[in-house]
Amino acid sequence: FSPNFSIFSPAFFVNDDFFVDQTSFYCHVYLNGINGLIFNGCTFSSTMTIPQNDPFFVSFPKTGIRSFNSGFTVRPTCSSSLYLGEVCPEDNITSSSTFSGLDYGIVASSSGNLKKIEINSTHFSNNDFGIYINGVNNPKIVKNNFSVGKDILNITSRPVGIYLQNSTGFRIEDNEFFNNTTSTLDKIGLSIKNSRYDNNQVYNNVFKNLSIGQLFLGLNYNNSNVSNDDVEGLVSICNR
Repeated sequence: FSPNFSIFSPAFFVNDDFFVDQTSFYCHVYLNGINGLIFNGCTFSSTMTIPQNDPFFVSFPKTGIRSFNSGFTVRPTCSSSLYLGEVCPEDNITSSSTFSGLDYGIVASSSGNLKKIEINSTHFSNNDFGIYINGVNNPKIVKNNFSVGKDILNITSRPVGIYLQNSTGFRIEDNEFFNNTTSTLDKIGLSIKNSRYDNNQVYNNVFKNLSIGQLFLGLNYNNSNVSNDDVEGLVSICNR
């Protein structure tokens, strides 16, 4: 796939005026086979207070960005020029991207493509799932903050800031996860399931006032070695 050089900088809203008979709101943006799209200081939000028609029959309802086999970047607008892959310094951010009031902020899944996903310096608040990734390798998720838990119309009993499943090669660094105190549900900052044998790291993140800071499930290391010194797999290091 050739890269897409498009850049979006708008706001995406949905409220109780949205109504299509027997239809639920699906997502603000759907990507399929796209590579290189940039969301620059965008807002994705929902203020819907009315339950939707059969939302559980829709896969990942009320989502900001839904992607399949796609590569994209979510980032802030920045007052300084950046090198490729460089994250905007905090003092130079002019407008952060935000996701709020959604069942899922970002959902990304893959059947094994190598397209790059990067999410940096973005605010996630009042969502049931901030970022939900399944089968996407090498995502870069750095310097974001997550107010975990949605106020109303929850689709889960345990909201999660970042959920990764069947993914490896990730960078999860310098993020902050804290409790949306309006919601009384149990809340999880980060959950990783089946990252397999690779030496992945969760590094230098902050977890505040959550039911569970980090939850690891399934197979995340190689236990075939006899010596504990040779064990390979996921490491959580320098987090607070």
